[in-house]
Amino acid sequence: MTERIPESRSIGVLLLAVILPLAFSACSSDTDEAVFFTGSSLVEKWDVRRFFPTKVTYNAGLSGAGIDYVESQGKQFKGENVVLIIGGNDVVSVNDTEAYVERYLRMLQNMEAKRIYLYSILPRLAFESDGYEKVRLLNKKIREGVTERLDNVVYIDVFDLFLEGGRLNEQYFYDGTHLNEWGYALISGELKKVLL
Repeated sequence: MTERIPESRSIGVLLLAVILPLAFSACSSDTDEAVFFTGSSLVEKWDVRRFFPTKVTYNAGLSGAGIDYVESQGKQFKGENVVLIIGGNDVVSVNDTEAYVERYLRMLQNMEAKRIYLYSILPRLAFESDGYEKVRLLNKKIREGVTERLDNVVYIDVFDLFLEGGRLNEQYFYDGTHLNEWGYALISGELKKVLL
């Protein structure tokens, strides 16, 4: 003998059967593809789910990472949308700007991502000693290379947004290197302007 489901429960089950598929289809359209965030501690500490609640996001940031970390990820992001902040931890060790920029561009190309949202290298208090000349040069060369050679990269230049009067605007940092809530709000706002 089969047990009869009470009418109120059957209406609830029916509503779930109709509403759930509609809810899932509304959340997962072709325009809501996953977005992968990778790079240094600036990414690792970024609460991307909070800043991008309508996107499916994955955070693969790693404290202390340089471009070797992204290179080691290989083709993990092939065909995906990727947000990348990398290079700040490499600045001090860069002796040959041209060789570093070439390696950086090769790293971007080898990712084979559908689209890369690449942030400029951010300023740090430790980089002020030369007036940020080295970082400005690296950003300029990377941007030029991206513009000339990589159609799938959207370059997001936020460098000057973090300066005030040519010096680090410390209201965006909690230690002169790592972003605080205002810093993350700033870079999130810039990404939202271009994120497809």
